[in-house]
Amino acid sequence: MKSLGLSAQDLDAIERSAGLSATMNLLARIGRNVTSSGAPGESKISIASPEAALERIEAMKADKDFQTLLRSPREPGHAKAVRDWESAFAAAHPAPEAAPATPAPVTTATPSRREAALARISALSADHGFQDRMRQLGPGRDSALQEWALLHQDAYAPEGSAS
Repeated sequence: MKSLGLSAQDLDAIERSAGLSATMNLLARIGRNVTSSGAPGESKISIASPEAALERIEAMKADKDFQTLLRSPREPGHAKAVRDWESAFAAAHPAPEAAPATPAPVTTATPSRREAALARISALSADHGFQDRMRQLGPGRDSALQEWALLHQDAYAPEGSAS
């Protein structure tokens, strides 16, 4: 529970207030919507589904205190706010699945908009300069985030839809 920011006293207070059954249901819902990774004692929580991540992003956008931390590099808690933002963004826009083990047949056809977007996403994922621009505040960040979002829109739009 430490990775969720809850102490034993917090959990006891929730249980006393809501009851054991409601507390267990709450924890089960949390468990279905998050995953944990990282070294022992250094657990990192990430949101499991893109839908839950998008909801979390909207909540972070609406949270004035969070936005202040996110935009204020000298404020205590800024680094955690950035990590939370990046984690939610990564969960909302997962990387495309790895290429199949067998090579695809070579074609001379022009790639579809979706294929082109996926190829560009793959290239930008490996481009450390682009990744740095997305993480840092300042010049280039907004255009990098906009390009990333538009590529994901093209890559993951339903087939046949105009984007």
